[in-house]
Amino acid sequence: MRVNVFIIVGLPGESEESFRETYAYLENLFDERLISNILVSYFQPYQGTDSFQKMQEYGGRIVEEDKQKWILRGGPLVEYPNLSAERQLKMFEDVSRLNEKNLSSFYKRF
Repeated sequence: MRVNVFIIVGLPGESEESFRETYAYLENLFDERLISNILVSYFQPYQGTDSFQKMQEYGGRIVEEDKQKWILRGGPLVEYPNLSAERQLKMFEDVSRLNEKNLSSFYKRF
């Protein structure tokens, strides 16, 4: 059975430490062959949701106000005092590379 995992980069409250823990956890899941694929996305802050409120509590700033440009965006929509847009791009890339590495080894088994 193939199990996919969906993660979101840039959630309110995310930090370097929480990302490292998540990354290590994902590596372990791959090593144990418990997952086969990771789908990764950036946080999207919709007004009126709890996560929008949390984003404001953590000092998040929306970097693209035009909501039409949010669809299929190739970068973060929010940056925080402790988590820049550039760092979120790197986190996204790190997870994508981990996924690519493990996808290629997954398909080699067949």
